Amino acid sequence: MQVSIMQVASEKKVYILDLIKLYNDAPSALDECLSCILHSPSTLKLCYNFQCDVHQLAHSYGELNCFKHFEMLLDVQNVFKEPRGGLSGLAEKILGTSLNKTRRNSNWEQRPLSVYQLEYAALDAAVLVHIFRHVRRQFERPSGAQDGHAKIEWKSYILSHMDSSKGQLNRRSARR
Repeated sequence: MQVSIMQVASEKKVYILDLIKLYNDAPSALDECLSCILHSPSTLKLCYNFQCDVHQLAHSYGELNCFKHFEMLLDVQNVFKEPRGGLSGLAEKILGTSLNKTRRNSNWEQRPLSVYQLEYAALDAAVLVHIFRHVRRQFERPSGAQDGHAKIEWKSYILSHMDSSKGQLNRRSARR
């Protein structure tokens, strides 16, 4: 099955990219655009279960260079190591509300996407921003005021690049 969409969220907006359409119509423009985002060392990219996603993206769009190198990528799953419930379970744990995953297994290759699919995709990306913002606020508080949460050294989980020869991710601590 081909990966059909990619979500890009910021603090204020979520963009849902139709990878199938963009790849068929303008593969070089898609590659260039995603390279600008994914290769940027100054923009933190949040994801969940990146190992699975990058494998599927490379399988679907192996000719594109944008998926072969990454800078400043934080896989939230590696930070929290939530054993059950995936992203929805993590959202429940951190934000107090879970995600409705009923649209996850719908037909993502059928166009146009339904309103429910678009809402699901947007929320799936936006929740990572909310989780990160919540956790970052916890550590901007004075020492000892972390509401019982163990201190998370999230900066040590930032991925600096992908070793394309071995298909393994390498980590580098971000220094700010």
